[in-house]
Amino acid sequence: MRVMVASVAYMKAAGSGYAIGLTDRGDRVEFIGDWRALKNLREAIESAGEPQPVEIEEWQVVAVNGALQVPLSRAAMAERAAFLRSALSQLDEETP
Repeated sequence: MRVMVASVAYMKAAGSGYAIGLTDRGDRVEFIGDWRALKNLREAIESAGEPQPVEIEEWQVVAVNGALQVPLSRAAMAERAAFLRSALSQLDEETP
């Protein structure tokens, strides 16, 4: 699936990140990916000053137009679990 990405966040410690973009049809897609690829994508967006195209796999998709799309493959679930564990641990560290 081709997505024009405008927003990227990643956590190096989790090994993954999260991005939001639009398909050619105008659907808003939220997806996860490797932090290194997302870091490079964010730098490309900042450098160009506009959204950048990427190809994503079905297992990466978290939501389309706000509707949860949760493929239950082992790879997708492992990626999401690692990302959430890292995100929650960082929140715990920030909470006084």
